[in-house]
Amino acid sequence: MKDNELKNVFVFVHIAKTAGSTLLYVLDKNFKKEHLLLNKSKKHDFFSNEETQAIATIHSDVRCISSHSIVLPFKQPTNVKIRYIPFTFFRDPVERIFSEFLYHKSRVIKGLVTKEAPMDSFIKWYEFQLAYGNKISNGRWTFGKNLQLYHIDKNMNLESAKKRLSEEFLFAGITERFDESLIIFKEKMKEVGVDLDIHYIKQNVTKNILDLNEEREYLVKEYAEMVRENNKDEYEIYNFINANLDAEIEKYQGNFQLDLERYKKSNKDIFRLKELTYKVKKRFKLMVCEYF
Repeated sequence: MKDNELKNVFVFVHIAKTAGSTLLYVLDKNFKKEHLLLNKSKKHDFFSNEETQAIATIHSDVRCISSHSIVLPFKQPTNVKIRYIPFTFFRDPVERIFSEFLYHKSRVIKGLVTKEAPMDSFIKWYEFQLAYGNKISNGRWTFGKNLQLYHIDKNMNLESAKKRLSEEFLFAGITERFDESLIIFKEKMKEVGVDLDIHYIKQNVTKNILDLNEEREYLVKEYAEMVRENNKDEYEIYNFINANLDAEIEKYQGNFQLDLERYKKSNKDIFRLKELTYKVKKRFKLMVCEYF
């Protein structure tokens, strides 16, 4: 890097329950010790402009930052020659909110966390979250109502959010189109000099959580319309990102569908190899135990 050049530091604006754990696996694999995870730095609120600016000064050796606590617009660093380049993933708002409820409910049932909100019904939990978020943020944002939009524009301005996604973000993907998004994300990273390995082993943070699929079906039937009404602006952003993804696929250099099929197959092969390695190691340990 030349003396007058700015160092690119990629900022993953990690919105909860958007397959972020799997993306973190990809980022860890690529950036290793240069990947800074700040998910637990702010318990109840988001980083201020000053705090976001300070990250680059304190951690000037990193190349990628990931955090649940980042919202835009944020100020670029001034004391170091670093340029923040944000990217994110969005999810269907109804699916994201139901996923969050069921995830927390299951963890409470299993005794993994202390209950902070009423979990005996979705509507009680949802109303509590709306009121609680509004209270701790002094009315700036709340859980379950356009929270994804708030990550993109803290003023909750739709047009500003769209402009920011188009002009400031390197990329915005869609959770429901994760593999398609990763292929385009790889192309975008290539444009800024990073050869990103996008192969992953799915990081299922709910693998030890209860199966609540029947309750999910009930929630969709009873409350999907209510949640959808509360997140109309967020759906407009969701559709905007989907349309942008379609446009990127349309101008993709090569046969996108063929590359997508090959990519999915190679990911499955990696997963099978991991399973086989695990079984071999497990069998070896049993043989050692039996021998001794």
